[in-house]
Amino acid sequence: MLTIPAASFSLLLLGSLMIPTGARAAPRPLRIVTINLLHGGMTSELAGRGQHLEERLTMVVEEGPAVLSRFPIVTSRVHPIDGCGGLYRRMLVCAELATPRGPLEACSTHLDGSNCHAERVARILGARPRTAPLLLMGDLNATEQSKGIRNLIAALGLVDTFRAANPAAPGFTVWQPVWLERPFASRRVDFILLAPGANTRGRVVASRVVLNQPSRTQGRVLWPSDHYGVLSEVEIPPRARALRRPPSHRQPQ
Repeated sequence: MLTIPAASFSLLLLGSLMIPTGARAAPRPLRIVTINLLHGGMTSELAGRGQHLEERLTMVVEEGPAVLSRFPIVTSRVHPIDGCGGLYRRMLVCAELATPRGPLEACSTHLDGSNCHAERVARILGARPRTAPLLLMGDLNATEQSKGIRNLIAALGLVDTFRAANPAAPGFTVWQPVWLERPFASRRVDFILLAPGANTRGRVVASRVVLNQPSRTQGRVLWPSDHYGVLSEVEIPPRARALRRPPSHRQPQ
């Protein structure tokens, strides 16, 4: 069982498919999904009613950002985002993942949309040395045009994966009334952001909005959440290995 403390729930799923090439298997691009899951009703952020999600994901959910990965999690850290006020405490959850292409740092958060929160995240991540590529994702509650998001991207050298793959698409992710059958989202506030590591750069292969269609159960409309998800495919080249010089066999003069 995995306990996830904090105040609001944002989920990241990260995986990679393997395809055979001759006798060996070559990794395809990493596939990353971020979605803010609605559970327990519109007041679930304060009440913490996560029993249904708990049953589906075999974890104890107490509201908060999470990183789920099919690859081993080597280390993890929880950073409080303090000093900005608000009704409840926000968190930044980061995990170092051991992927087939080398280490990758994945961070998930749920901000209130203020410039202060974006600045705090930039300060937390900018204060640490970064050797591996960084993925920062979640519900940032602000659009790409906002000062906070623009400053965050500039401060950390981030690439907006959806915008890189879709220069003109709106990519709306919120807000979807869960009782309304027709799509209603009109803002893009859910992001997957990528920054290079010291020796490794990532490349955006594709990105799209997902989980943006309802189903019906017992005659009622059922949406996954009041947010849509974002799926991005990112190619991380293998880490460059230092070249070893062959030994010299020259005789001394």
